[in-house]
Order: sequence, then structure tokens, then C-alpha cells
Amino acid sequence: MAKRKLNNNLYYTAIIIALILGMAIAFYGYFNYRAKIDLFKLQEEKEQEKIIQEETVKSEQERKREECILEAMSKSHDSWNKQCESRSLERDCQLPQTLWERSDEKQKIAKENCIKMYPAN
Repeated sequence: MAKRKLNNNLYYTAIIIALILGMAIAFYGYFNYRAKIDLFKLQEEKEQEKIIQEETVKSEQERKREECILEAMSKSHDSWNKQCESRSLERDCQLPQTLWERSDEKQKIAKENCIKMYPAN
């Protein structure tokens, strides 16, 4: 009877150990799986943040380029009108070809400088 009790105790002990090991393996698997999912989500979030940041920088570059070009055009227009005024003519007058060619060339160079300063990515 003592031997049978000992066998039962060993049997129950083995079952308990097997259950504990099984639970440990299951918890390890679950938490390892959760860690991989969390890592994957974190990597996705970082990629999304990078994309958003790149788009923000790109749109900021585009905005600055457009502002620069508008400023160049405005300066060119003001210069044109000053040439008109210096000849006692009204604003947006007809200037001699050499003057408007020079004005167009200056405006073109100013636009090109804006594009160089704020390139499209």
C-alpha cells in the first residue's frame, strides 16, 4: 500500500510538473508572440512617421519654392514699373525690347535660383 501511495504521489507530481511546464511553454509562446506583434506594430508606426515627415518636408520645400518664385515675379514686376515711372510712363507700360528681354532674363534666373534652393524631391 505504501508503494501504491508512493506511485500515486509520483504520478500526481509528474502530472503537476507536466501542467506547469505546459503552462510555462504556453505563456512563453504567447508572450513571445505578443512581443513580435508589438515590435511589428512599432516598426510600422516608425515607417508611417518617416513617411509623414518626408511628406511634410516635401510640402514645405514646395511651399518655399512657390513663395520664392512669387517673390521673384513680384520683384520683376516692381522693377518693370520703376522703369516705366523713370520714363514718366504709366505702370505696366511697353518698354523697349532690350529692357524687357533683360527683365525676362533676370526673372528666369531668379526662378532657377528658387528651384535650386528648394528642389523638388
